[in-house]
Amino acid sequence: MTNKVVFIGVCSVFLVALVLAVVPTSDKYHFSRGDDKDKLQRDEGTRDTFKVCQEVLDYTIDDLENSFHILGEKGIPKVEDFLMILKVWLIDDLGAIQQRPQEPQHPLSLIISVLIDVTSNVVIAKDGNGKYDSIKKTLAEVPKKKIPRDLLFTFKAGVYKQNVNFTKSMSNVMLIEDGPTKTIVRSGLSVAFHKLTTFHTATVAVIEKNFIAKNIGFENTAGTTGHQDVALRSTGDMAAYYNCHFNSYQDTLYANKERQYYRDCTISGTVDFIFKDVRSLLQNCQIMMRKPAPNQYCIIAAHGKKESLSSSTIVLHNCTITGEQGYLPVKDKNKAYLFRPLKAYATTITMQS
Repeated sequence: MTNKVVFIGVCSVFLVALVLAVVPTSDKYHFSRGDDKDKLQRDEGTRDTFKVCQEVLDYTIDDLENSFHILGEKGIPKVEDFLMILKVWLIDDLGAIQQRPQEPQHPLSLIISVLIDVTSNVVIAKDGNGKYDSIKKTLAEVPKKKIPRDLLFTFKAGVYKQNVNFTKSMSNVMLIEDGPTKTIVRSGLSVAFHKLTTFHTATVAVIEKNFIAKNIGFENTAGTTGHQDVALRSTGDMAAYYNCHFNSYQDTLYANKERQYYRDCTISGTVDFIFKDVRSLLQNCQIMMRKPAPNQYCIIAAHGKKESLSSSTIVLHNCTITGEQGYLPVKDKNKAYLFRPLKAYATTITMQS
């Protein structure tokens, strides 16, 4: 009975908090006034902000449904385990991430072996020598359900100039490329130039779970004047990246939430170029400072943990931290810093780096 009460209480608190978070009040927003409505509809930045709210709310509803599905499988007697999952999948969206109990999954060593030794059965090439010639055409053919891990996509050498979204309806997508300097996904969306939120500037957005990428480059070419310009936004749980390059300037790697693993990757940028509230391990990676805008500092990691109970952390293990050729002449003027806290309980660890 106590477990049931706790479960109902947590769900009730979450739902109330969710309503308060996403439903604006008339006192705060004055939506009763027609001129304010028109102003909000005309402002591109405000419209994009509400799109982000709607998208995040959609993810949260999915997490709630998944949580109830697990409860149905495990039953009330194991509600304590379910509550741990609830805290990660739901409170994560409200900024208070908790440790999820281990579920059946591939151990880290198996993930590494899969990343290193794989073959492909779907080839994408810009020159027409593959089944598809663009990433978006490929994703249009991806089944909207759990994909078997033996369905692998290879993108041959070339620069694919497009914004790509691996949606929540996908799962287990795996990309294999010719090399991070040969196969590149590139765009130039930014906050300053396109009146978007940081969330929607990503060249590639990964929402799906169990995403794996090997030997691919993610780039945003907006430059320092574009302000926030994300190369990759990774949201889905259990994402893994092997020998990938992430190149931009401000906010290069938007490691949004859940569990993420980066091995033998290169991340370059200027300000907060590894950031957000995530449980991430970056191992054997190259961290590169780029030349920032005048009077601007370089800051590598900016963690966004809001709550003391959260277990989210950015970990740099056995990484090499240095500067690109363009940064070295200005390093004394435009100094570089390892970390800064975005929120009160930010946690970043550097080990053997």
